Amino acid sequence: SPKALLLGLALVVTVLGLAAAGVRGLAAHVENPRASQAVERITSGAPWLIVGNSVAQSVVDPDRLAERLQVSAVAQAAIDGALGPHVAALLRHHPPASGATVVVLMPTHNLLAGRLPSETDRALLVELLRWPDAPLTTLALGGAVAPLDLWRRDRVRARSALLGWVTATPLRIGAALSGVQVRVDDTLSNLGAEAGPVAGPSGPLPGAPPGRAVVEAEELPPESSVLPLLVEAAERAEARLIVVVPFDRRRQDAPCRTTPEDEAGRWLIERGVAVVDMRGAPLAPDAFSREFHLHNTGRAQATDLLAEGLRAV
Repeated sequence: SPKALLLGLALVVTVLGLAAAGVRGLAAHVENPRASQAVERITSGAPWLIVGNSVAQSVVDPDRLAERLQVSAVAQAAIDGALGPHVAALLRHHPPASGATVVVLMPTHNLLAGRLPSETDRALLVELLRWPDAPLTTLALGGAVAPLDLWRRDRVRARSALLGWVTATPLRIGAALSGVQVRVDDTLSNLGAEAGPVAGPSGPLPGAPPGRAVVEAEELPPESSVLPLLVEAAERAEARLIVVVPFDRRRQDAPCRTTPEDEAGRWLIERGVAVVDMRGAPLAPDAFSREFHLHNTGRAQATDLLAEGLRAV
């Protein structure tokens, strides 16, 4: 009928219009599920929180840690691929409950990262911001994020949600008419996506495409890094901050020399922040999958060792 034809034409025009408005650029701006999950967990009211990156995810069994610490809950709020500025954004813009203990667990060179090296890293930071944060974004992005930038981010989020709904509607209608159960996936999940650097805290990930350059973030001195912002955020939230230097397959027999871990640790301890150094913990070498990451078989032992270290401070 003419009415159905006009409706179909309007649908096509809407989809094309939204696509022309910037579908290819959505990948870096659509709400990141990793970020939203971390925000949900850090604001859950849990008395203990783990923040960091994939190293924390591979090391800590939250339920086991809660049992060993004899606390009601430990929330795992680590974000895969996160660096120091992302952790600072979490604590500054999504503060935990007053009295919570926040455990930051990531390699020190990740924690002391300055200017974020990739578009993926920068987009994740903007995703975590609730307001312009000049001290943090100047350090991590090289400049301030204007309110207009955040408004554009939210506009693109809304546009992507609308586009997903509009694109999925014909599938839902067709499924309903045919009586066939059809699972409608997020139609935007890979639309216009551009692959970021194939790297993790321990370097290139297994199976990374050949020839892809891995760009490391610059490592800053403690006083010039996000550490002052982390300390300030914890104090403002009335939360206790503990920084954990993670298990390190390369450093179980650590040489007697000054390292970035030691320098950062001294800086934190001087400001009343507890530091737990797990580099020398008796963890079997075959527990590691990479320099800082563990196999699932080593996770229980690592969690128990971490609990001992946390109880000691």
